[in-house]
Amino acid sequence: MWQKVLKPHVAAGELVAIGVVQEQHPDRAKLYRQWRESDRPIYVDALNLLSVKVVPVPVAIDQAGIVRHERITPSAVVADFVLRAYPSTRVDGAMNRAKEPSLAALTKEVAQAGDARSWRSLGDASFLCGGAEAIDQAAGAYERAVALDPDDGGAQFRLGVAFRRRHESAARRHGDAQASVEQWGRVLMIDPNQYVWRRRIEQYGPRLDKPYNFYFWVEKAREEILARGERPVPQPVEPTGSEVAPPARRTADGSSSAIPDPAPRIASIATPRGLSRSNRSSPRRAWSRDGACAFAPLFA
Repeated sequence: MWQKVLKPHVAAGELVAIGVVQEQHPDRAKLYRQWRESDRPIYVDALNLLSVKVVPVPVAIDQAGIVRHERITPSAVVADFVLRAYPSTRVDGAMNRAKEPSLAALTKEVAQAGDARSWRSLGDASFLCGGAEAIDQAAGAYERAVALDPDDGGAQFRLGVAFRRRHESAARRHGDAQASVEQWGRVLMIDPNQYVWRRRIEQYGPRLDKPYNFYFWVEKAREEILARGERPVPQPVEPTGSEVAPPARRTADGSSSAIPDPAPRIASIATPRGLSRSNRSSPRRAWSRDGACAFAPLFA
């Protein structure tokens, strides 16, 4: 729907459309984009620096960088945003530009402050901008952050992301895969209604918790791309194991899963429209200090 509505306005130069996905593997987003023949750039926020709680979150931002609409619908975006004239606003261009952080400066800050936020910032910068060789530093920084502030769900989640990224790298350590799943389990104890956190553990965790096969589309995408005479985007990390296993409603001995939320704390959410204002994410946080170097563009 979005592609059909936005495409003519993008072609006419009236609009720039991008996507941001909370995906552990950027190359899978590339493959999906190729399969769907989408011309929108896609950015990857594996650490969920946007603090997104539900998806999708359509956001309309004018040329001055001002957020005009959150959760705008495809049926309203043209009349209420694309064709609407907004007052001219002068904004310092530097306000909407993220600067690549200095690992040396952040390391010095950690030595001086030593608080949880500084350690988390060092973990973010190491993960996003330090290259493959900095994954140990990222994981270590997140571990220090959660030790100082166990209730920081963002740091807890990112530690799980770092463990999984290291498991899939040459720096793999024994136990990283299990540690990532356990970490995401801990973070759900902080907020069981956080969709992105739950989605990640459902991707790698027990089949009893999976609502569907998340990567069922990969082989179909490859077949259709090859049929068009194209070469599918290579996948350095293939979906395997629990990622492609179908959901299960009973264990091997025939018993059903235990009640996941005996308290209960999990809200009954049918669609994002049912969320209260407090549950909605704030895209304005995208360029906070923690968001520096957050979105590496997948496409030129």
